[in-house]
Amino acid sequence: FVDNMNKSEGFEPLEARAFRISEHFSPINAAAGGLAIGTVAVSRLMLWGKITGISGILAGIINKPSPLDWAARLAFAGGMVSCGSAMQATHIAETEPMKDMGMARLAVAGTLVGFGTQL
Repeated sequence: FVDNMNKSEGFEPLEARAFRISEHFSPINAAAGGLAIGTVAVSRLMLWGKITGISGILAGIINKPSPLDWAARLAFAGGMVSCGSAMQATHIAETEPMKDMGMARLAVAGTLVGFGTQL
């Protein structure tokens, strides 16, 4: 493969692209996200003795195991959606790589991943 497009045209050599994760990647944001997910997972494990599996939590909303458990699962899912929406609206978290995909495509992808984890 010959990469003959130069950087002045908006392209960079293949060697430069090969080692970059993403132009939107930030180690600080990644660490903050990992810390948040880890805190929630450990808290849920310590408080209720359950792991934080998003697919399992969402499946429990549909199956309605008990009113209290159902409400907790619904609150967890609502918190994920509302926090993500708030972060997007306030530009705390930018999702530039996903903007071009469209919500329908993202919803289908997320649903397929969820079904896959339940197999």
